[in-house]
Amino acid sequence: YTAEKYQSWDSTGENEGFQPNGNLIYHAIQSGIIPYVKSNDEVQTGNGLLWRLNYSLMDRYLLTAAIRRDGFSAFGQNNPFATFPSVAAAWRISEEKFMDKIEWLDNLKVRVSYGETGNRSIGRYAAFSRLTVTNAIQGGENYKALYPSSLANRDLKWETTTGLNLGLEFGVLNNRITGSLDLYKNKTTDLLMDRAMPSISGYGSIAANLGQINNKGLEATLTTLNVNIPNKVTWNTSFMYSTNRNEIKHLYGNMVDVLDEEGNVIGQREDDDVQNGWYIGHAIDDIYDYKYIGIWQMGEELEANKYGKKPGDPKLLDVNNDGVINQDDKVWLGSKIPLHRLSISSNLNLFKCI
Repeated sequence: YTAEKYQSWDSTGENEGFQPNGNLIYHAIQSGIIPYVKSNDEVQTGNGLLWRLNYSLMDRYLLTAAIRRDGFSAFGQNNPFATFPSVAAAWRISEEKFMDKIEWLDNLKVRVSYGETGNRSIGRYAAFSRLTVTNAIQGGENYKALYPSSLANRDLKWETTTGLNLGLEFGVLNNRITGSLDLYKNKTTDLLMDRAMPSISGYGSIAANLGQINNKGLEATLTTLNVNIPNKVTWNTSFMYSTNRNEIKHLYGNMVDVLDEEGNVIGQREDDDVQNGWYIGHAIDDIYDYKYIGIWQMGEELEANKYGKKPGDPKLLDVNNDGVINQDDKVWLGSKIPLHRLSISSNLNLFKCI
């Protein structure tokens, strides 16, 4: 069982233009002519309960099951708690008798896991309506007043990721070469995001739970022990490769009509969030924008003039060739993050110190 509490408070007093003498400063801070005071008080609490069962049979068959129950004060009043179960199993194949004849194989293990994890990375008061002090004039008098500077979301809850992982670990040649391979597929629901609000609301955004995003990928590691002279020289090299692809499956559930070329309704689809750049069926980091194809050149004045451009201006792709560059001419250009990642590290240790 875990319990936590964070609390911070501070008060600040400042002033300028001390009269009748600048030597007063902190000895008589009230003697200044530009007083400034502020205070801040923040608190958050959290707790968690974990139950875990570990089982091992002949050091070959391994099983782990766990359930977490977590609470966090920063979530909406209706959903401060969430439950996250998980289960994992592994099989040490190299410990089986039928593997004894394979002398070059030192370790071979397969594993599978399935479970849920939670994310609480939000502001301490993101789910609450915060009040801000302002000046107000009523009846010719100046008063201090309060106004709500942010919107509350009583239903804000934990972001949840459900994941399936398949793994393989191996070691050969007296573990001079070791490695692992992991395949995973995750589904994240109720993502914690700041949802943009229409300007007419008077607010820029509200903390909300965003539909669903799927992730799938692969991670591979290979480590070689190149030199191993005890207490003198140890040198190993690691190669790490990973690839990941995410896809937005759902957003807010708002449905819009699908029209054909003649404007007839032929179906419905879930609406995208164009303001935030989120499109269903695409990754969060995909780039949807105009395609830059060059610069208008001398001799292309007539063609450039159709788009209100002149030689030297950027030339954008007119996808439908209608002579107008607008939203219909945006295309998918790629991703802000690489699809593949490869890294290499090498460690050299000389002369063990005692």
